[in-house]
Amino acid sequence: MSGKMNEEQQRLVEENLTVIDRVIRSCIHTNNRICGLEYDDIYQIGAIGLCKAAMSYRQMDKATFRTYAFRVVRNTLIDYLRSFRVRQEAY
Repeated sequence: MSGKMNEEQQRLVEENLTVIDRVIRSCIHTNNRICGLEYDDIYQIGAIGLCKAAMSYRQMDKATFRTYAFRVVRNTLIDYLRSFRVRQEAY
C-alpha cells in the first residue's frame, strides 16, 4: 500500500481515531509501558494501522469501517509488538 490518502480516506481516519484507543485498552492491556514503549508510541503505531485500514477499506465489504479498522489496527499493533520483542531478544 503506497501513495497518499484521498479526502474520503482522511475523513475516515479523522472520524475514527477512537478506534486506536479502544484497541489498546481492550487488546493490548498496557499499564503505562509495554516492551519499553509508552502509550503514545503504541498509539502512533495504531495510527499507522488506522491509515492502512482507510486505504484498503472497500464499502462493498460487509463489515462497517469501524469493525474493519478495529481488526486492522489490532493486527498492526500485535505484529509490531511481536517483531519489536524479537528484535529486543536478538540483542
